[in-house]
Amino acid sequence: MAFKLGGEKRRDGTHHTKSAMEFKNPLGQIKKTFNTITGRRRAGGDNRGGLLGGLIGHIMQRRKLEEEAKHGSVLDNDVLMAGVQVNQNAPMPEGTLGEANMDGTINVDPSIDLKSPLGKRVVKHETEHIRQIRSGDAAYDDNWVMWKGKLYIRQNGYIHGPNGKLEEGHPDHPWEAEAIKAEKKK
Repeated sequence: MAFKLGGEKRRDGTHHTKSAMEFKNPLGQIKKTFNTITGRRRAGGDNRGGLLGGLIGHIMQRRKLEEEAKHGSVLDNDVLMAGVQVNQNAPMPEGTLGEANMDGTINVDPSIDLKSPLGKRVVKHETEHIRQIRSGDAAYDDNWVMWKGKLYIRQNGYIHGPNGKLEEGHPDHPWEAEAIKAEKKK
């Protein structure tokens, strides 16, 4: 869920290439996918809660955002634009101009003037992603994207979305198409 120029690495900067075993052993791939979804520990790996853990975290975060909205609480960030807090102090992945966060904030590259046409466009784009998150249409984690109630795997800078395997930020992802349309609104 980011506004990008060109391609992007994974959020954590790592890349994964499939081994020959992963291609030749469909049962092993099914087991690996199951372990990813349930968050079961792999040999020598870590246990981050998998897709289910991330989805539960999303539900908890959504409840927290709804509660904060009722009470009108505001986080301490740089700027409040269009009802969304914009932060220009967070580190940004290379080639990323802005990104919407699950906590309802937006990170924008510090080199961008928020009052410039580009700055306004980036904020509009990311604000649309925040609207998608708040409405429950979208959620994401480092390993998955949820769109309209369906989970899609996210890996190696690609999302296996409803329109096929496309790079993150690709305009053919339906969430990106909506955000691109929102950039043009006055």
